[in-house]
Amino acid sequence: MKLATIDFETTPFQYGIEPIPFLAVIYTLDFTKTFWGDDCLEQCCRFIYRGMTGYSIYAHNGGKFDYNFLMRKGFLTNPLSVIGGRITQAKIGSNTVLDSLLLYPMALKNYKKDEIDYKLFVKTKRDKHKDLIIEYCINDCKYLYELLSEFFLLFGKKLTIGQAAFGELKKITKPIPKTKKSYDDKFRKFYYGGRCQVFKTGHITGNFNYYDVNSLYPFAMKFKHFNSQSIAQVRGSALDNKGYFKKDNELPYFAKIKCKNKNALCYKDEKGFLDFTKPDGEFFTSGFEIQAAIRNNLISDIEYLQIFVCFEPVTFSDFVDKYYYEKEHAKTPAERQFYKLILNSAYGKFAQNSNKFFEYHIKGKSDDTDLDPDFLFYSDSGEVDIYRKPNPDDNFNDVATASSITGKARAIMLDYMSVAKNLVYMDTDSLICESIPSKFIHPKKLGLLDCEYKDLDDLYIGGKKLYEFYSKGQLKVAGGKGFKVCAGDIITLIKDGILVKPDPVPKFNLGKQTTFITKTLLYQG
Repeated sequence: MKLATIDFETTPFQYGIEPIPFLAVIYTLDFTKTFWGDDCLEQCCRFIYRGMTGYSIYAHNGGKFDYNFLMRKGFLTNPLSVIGGRITQAKIGSNTVLDSLLLYPMALKNYKKDEIDYKLFVKTKRDKHKDLIIEYCINDCKYLYELLSEFFLLFGKKLTIGQAAFGELKKITKPIPKTKKSYDDKFRKFYYGGRCQVFKTGHITGNFNYYDVNSLYPFAMKFKHFNSQSIAQVRGSALDNKGYFKKDNELPYFAKIKCKNKNALCYKDEKGFLDFTKPDGEFFTSGFEIQAAIRNNLISDIEYLQIFVCFEPVTFSDFVDKYYYEKEHAKTPAERQFYKLILNSAYGKFAQNSNKFFEYHIKGKSDDTDLDPDFLFYSDSGEVDIYRKPNPDDNFNDVATASSITGKARAIMLDYMSVAKNLVYMDTDSLICESIPSKFIHPKKLGLLDCEYKDLDDLYIGGKKLYEFYSKGQLKVAGGKGFKVCAGDIITLIKDGILVKPDPVPKFNLGKQTTFITKTLLYQG
């Protein structure tokens, strides 16, 4: 593969003002090209068209940032691929542009990144600091090139980390057949995400610890899981009073049940959010969660309305053991991050919804070529228009397998919740409480809890994913729903009941008009 990386520098982000590119850099092992000035994009694309052939060109977060500038100016051509409003692939001449964030879904600074004062990027200052800015941008491209080279050496060329992880999984695990829409519709109702729950809000003082499960989802994958092979519908009498299948207590199942519920089982409200506080009624849930809820005396008066059991379950234990070992024995920090991503990205591919696929097409304003009538206008993107049409795939991955894995993960967290002393907050694979019995704690062992932060004495919790945790006056952990929390933000939210946060980072979507978002958050206490 002929690999290249690309990056643009723009005027500093300022709320309501669209950033303007003034520097473009292309990096390969054979050459580095820089393009400075207000016409840097034109210079850059002219070089790509004339001086590059057959390259795969990556920009980090290019699909939500850099490539949108190129789309507006008509520099990108078909075939165009899009995932969730993110440009994932397009063409410039014979070269393909791609987004490396799909392979490494975190900021580049988690690997390597230089420091620079972005105030130097304003028009009145940048010429004076041109060499420094160019060096900074070139290094960004070099670091990304290093990162991608290591990834491709390990896993080959892939579009997304999920695709790479699923490919590695299929090398080790017995084949899991594709399913059809009718099967997907039947079992998608059992698919939920992680558990995020607030038990106390406001300013909480004391002595708390922050625990995180070592690789929760990979650990959950080691158990026997539901799939489309050898499924039967059985009566409630097939289960014992602890919620296990009488003939084989390891068989996975899903059930529609009616019961009284004490913060154990979840359902989706009208807006699609998970809620665990429904006191009684009907629930679509996994056998793992039923067993954990019974074990901890959290459900009662159980009536089984429908049960599906799988007699040929699948386990991903070999896959998990291999890549957990590789992660713990990685030769470089990047390699460790990649193995961790592989471990945590495979199961989600089972839940991929093939009904939501679209095919996209770029069409110039003056192009009078007739398109397939199924293509509908999607967006005005500057010099071009974007059209799209539904492109569903009749073959689905097994959503029941994803439902089984996520159900087991929630069951594990339910067991930990039940032994936590003074639990105040939890989110997917972490808990904040005073203590957990020591037998459940280990810094590395798969599925046990690592105590990441100790002696947290000031907690500020404004709601789900809205928190600041301090120890002796120092901020240790902060979380914000869709925005970066600065020290004092959640304190202000709790004090005033509202927090207004204008986000200076522009939002692009397929070259459409730039938007800026102001987050208005209400205290959930």
